[in-house]
Amino acid sequence: MARNCLRINHEGDSIQLSWQRGQSNPRPAPSVTFTHPFDEQALADLRWYLEEYLRFPYSIAMPLPDFY
Repeated sequence: MARNCLRINHEGDSIQLSWQRGQSNPRPAPSVTFTHPFDEQALADLRWYLEEYLRFPYSIAMPLPDFY
């Protein structure tokens, strides 16, 4: 079965996508300017969620059920 691949290259303020189907040559799309959609606070919140919260998403103070 052929394996397909979508590549996303981000350099500086532009991104370029390319698509490769199986063993064929990659088909690149034209580069486009990329403006980051998040401000510093949103990035900090996202970083906290992905790096800290997901390790232990339940409160430490949360009581355990009676059957433990």
